[in-house]
Amino acid sequence: ASDLPTRKSLWTAPCDLNLALIAAGDVLFAGGTDRVGAFSAADGKPLWSAAVDGRVFGLAVADGTLLVSTDTGVVAAFGTGRSTRPAKPATTPPAGQTPPAVPLAKIPTVRDPAMVGRWVFQRPHINGRRVNNLAARSTATLKGRFRIVQDGVHEALELDGGGRAMIAEDHKTAGVPAQAMTATAWVRVDQAQAWGGFVGAIQDNGTYERGWILGFNDRRFSLAVAGTGGPDRLTYLKAPADYQPRLWYHVAGTYDGTTMTLFINGKPVARSTEQSGPIKYPPQAFFEIGAYHDKDENFPLKGRLHEVRVYRRALSPAEIAAEHQVLADRFPSAAPATEAWKPLAGPWFEFTRPGEAIARWTTRKAVVSRIEILSGRTTRTVTGKRPVTTHELKLTGLAHRRIHSVTLIDGPGKTARRSADHELDSYFNYAPAPWPVSDAVTGKTARTILTRSGIDRGLCLVVGLTDGRLAEALVAASRLRVIGVDSDREKVESIRKRLVKNGHYGRRLTIRHVDSLDRLGLPGQWANLIVSESLITTGRLPTSAKEITTQLRPDGGVACLGQPAGAQSTLTRKQLVEWLGEQAASAQLEDGDTKPSGRWATWTRGPLAGSGDWSHLYGRADNTAFAGEQLAGVSKSSDLAVQWVGRPGPRYQPDRNGRKPSPLSTAGRLFLQGLHRLVAVDAFNGSILWSLEIPDLERFNMPRDCGNWCADRDFVYAAIRDRLWQIDAGTGRVVKQWAVPEPEGRTGPWDWGYIARTENRIIGTAVRRATSWTNFWGGAGAGWYDARSGEVTHKVCSDGLFSIDRKTGKVTWHYSNGVVLNTTLSITGDRIYFVECRHETVIGAPERRVGRPELWKKMFLVAMDANSGSMLWERPLELPPGKVVFSMANAGEKLIIAGSADGKYNVHSFQAANGEPGWTRSFGWPGGKGDHGKAMSRPAIVGDKVYLRPHVLSLKDGTNAGPQMPGGGCGTYACSAGALFFRAGTVTVWDQQDGKSSTWNRLRPDCWLSTIPASGMLLSPEGGGGCSCGTWMETSVGFIPRQLKRIR
Repeated sequence: ASDLPTRKSLWTAPCDLNLALIAAGDVLFAGGTDRVGAFSAADGKPLWSAAVDGRVFGLAVADGTLLVSTDTGVVAAFGTGRSTRPAKPATTPPAGQTPPAVPLAKIPTVRDPAMVGRWVFQRPHINGRRVNNLAARSTATLKGRFRIVQDGVHEALELDGGGRAMIAEDHKTAGVPAQAMTATAWVRVDQAQAWGGFVGAIQDNGTYERGWILGFNDRRFSLAVAGTGGPDRLTYLKAPADYQPRLWYHVAGTYDGTTMTLFINGKPVARSTEQSGPIKYPPQAFFEIGAYHDKDENFPLKGRLHEVRVYRRALSPAEIAAEHQVLADRFPSAAPATEAWKPLAGPWFEFTRPGEAIARWTTRKAVVSRIEILSGRTTRTVTGKRPVTTHELKLTGLAHRRIHSVTLIDGPGKTARRSADHELDSYFNYAPAPWPVSDAVTGKTARTILTRSGIDRGLCLVVGLTDGRLAEALVAASRLRVIGVDSDREKVESIRKRLVKNGHYGRRLTIRHVDSLDRLGLPGQWANLIVSESLITTGRLPTSAKEITTQLRPDGGVACLGQPAGAQSTLTRKQLVEWLGEQAASAQLEDGDTKPSGRWATWTRGPLAGSGDWSHLYGRADNTAFAGEQLAGVSKSSDLAVQWVGRPGPRYQPDRNGRKPSPLSTAGRLFLQGLHRLVAVDAFNGSILWSLEIPDLERFNMPRDCGNWCADRDFVYAAIRDRLWQIDAGTGRVVKQWAVPEPEGRTGPWDWGYIARTENRIIGTAVRRATSWTNFWGGAGAGWYDARSGEVTHKVCSDGLFSIDRKTGKVTWHYSNGVVLNTTLSITGDRIYFVECRHETVIGAPERRVGRPELWKKMFLVAMDANSGSMLWERPLELPPGKVVFSMANAGEKLIIAGSADGKYNVHSFQAANGEPGWTRSFGWPGGKGDHGKAMSRPAIVGDKVYLRPHVLSLKDGTNAGPQMPGGGCGTYACSAGALFFRAGTVTVWDQQDGKSSTWNRLRPDCWLSTIPASGMLLSPEGGGGCSCGTWMETSVGFIPRQLKRIR
């Protein structure tokens, strides 16, 4: 609290109730996660606190009552002056600290003139928010949320991701190490994250990297140092194995001016001589404990720290071992870093209802299923009943919109192995809440409709109402959201009033008044299912069959209209057929005179004319970035209208910059690959159809690799570790998992690399384990993958190409010769084309992220028969090295190879029939620069033109064949018949004919390919999250050609 006129601080008080705050008289009320509390406005002393359900986002006081609303939809009331939980006596320790359960061990004395600081998070060395530096007359300041907790005979600083200990805002004031250094920490990491820090002073924003930090990357401890004689960037020295979360470790790092060494539990585990010279600091850096923090990024630790030391010299291995040994027996849970156990496949998680999920995985040997769940500070275990190899456990009590940590445990007792901690984020629990069962008769009718239609999720329209009970029954028996409409205002109001009274009206069921049922005031092209309640009771058809079809979502929307047996006012077959009109030819009619279930007409709306399925990374398996989508001739943004806006938002994905696989869209569904999750969305109305949380689903750097998924109209196929998962496109059920076939004569282990679905075949490749890029953090030379040199430009190569029969799972053929460049694999019909390197050095090398110069020697362009696996032809290639990117697309008769290096593109054509070389073109990078994707254009082909930004070339002879494409974006492009879609500042529509651009403000795609034309729509799922260069809307949008949009 502060005095407003003088701005003088009156008092401060620790408080972790940081979501809402109000004042009422002389009392302050604060709300946080699962708790609300009252404090004295005079001095900040706590008065009382009480538990609530969820995060507090609303507080109000009226008539002596405190009203508290949370994100779970619950409102709680408390008496403002009544203590629900007595305040702690004044003799208790300061806020954030708890009294010791057993006597604390004495802190040993350490004297070393080279010690910059020693911070021990144990009383009496902590006073409020001040932590004494035992090596100097200074203190560190605890900021944010923290607790001092007892762990065995010692205390520790517990951080939940919202706190840290600041030593100095500017490292220059703290006497940090200059020539050499040592940093040590007794630490427990409770949750892995991409970047974490124990102690350090750094600046890391892409190409500008300075300072040093001891911490961790994902599940590996690390030491990072930048020296004046080094490569002008930080060297991240990582442990060779994962740490185990929630176990104590002694972690140390040393740098003596020439050598960096990382120690775990007193033993050296990694060493590097890449850096040299004095430590190279930025002009200003935060010198702090418990966070990876610089001017641009802030990643606080979730875990505990007992002690941190920093020295101005490099301690010897013997000194590090001795420091560890002093407290080793007091932290008995400390363990050597080991590889986390991985099951045969999985795990994967499916949310089934609010607060609940199913966890599934498989193991080679039968064991009892066991999972450990960490929610907040509470750990519990869920255990199965008997040993199995196919595991399935129900997880309950998952709090609303929280991140839970889930660990699989394999085996009993001390021999049990633990998996990595997997994040289960209930923010992405899209499953609907259970609904009360309706009356038996209406419920039976609803189930009949659902069975006949095969639709159980998405949006349902009920045209014509009686009492609204059919709408309720449909909600109760399915995952549908239901909208009922009627032109009788009194009836609508009556039904609404009853539903509100019963608590049923709202998110899943709404009732609307329309002026007329003949022409509904609705947008059209959206309903997954259309039924009529009034038809059942009156026998009168509520509107025309044409109007029903207009409202149905194309490519799969179902209308199911009729009456069950025993209806009082019956509808005759003749009336139904006449009403259907031209729709009768495709409708399925069930005659009530012969069928006990009644008389029904059911029909499915087909795809929009000229629509195409975006089934692979670049549209189709031919890599042309064109899936045949005509998009009703759209060539500018004004030709499109918004059909839907909604989920998912930015949190579902890793970041905009990792250049991840594109979305897919088949059969009117949109499939999205987020951060360790799949989300299926209805392409025409934005409904979430299903989602899966899959911790091992990750792949980035598409400019140097292939996609990890594809889809057909029935299934999604995803390459996850060493298996291909076949997933039901309609429900998200994992149907099959195929192990990757291993190449003969090559050394593994193997992951699944390339994936394509063509005819009844699955075409795939085997790639050495851990080759695919999985990092999405860092600048151009790391998680952004924008560099023009260095490791991120190395091409991912596969060792074996194979075909699997989709129905039987049998491997029908296998090919292994050189190493295949994944970016060149291209399939049309029954032909497979690719470029492979047969150089002995490349084949014999251990790595398959290949950056060796020999990659560009002994290269061959190969064509194979997809049916038999036999080689059709091969041709030696002598092309300029594509050191930045190298890719291929095919358009039936032509193969187009494009490489980028040394400031220019080299584009080559070949005859698909025999590999005969054709034309060649070379031109410079746009503006002579290669940043922000300017050096990573790839060929797209539509009709007789090749698009390779900035040029449009003739497919026939390579001459200029159109206006140049604009820049202004990092990514690549997707094509319809008349336009290209890419980022030029924002999502842009570029007219292929006149070269004019049009756009939408504040709508940003990701840094590779996230906006696609498919299913007759332009689908732009959220892709820009994490970008700081604009005020983006960060939402998903579906656009439909304006000529198809219903005007009310």
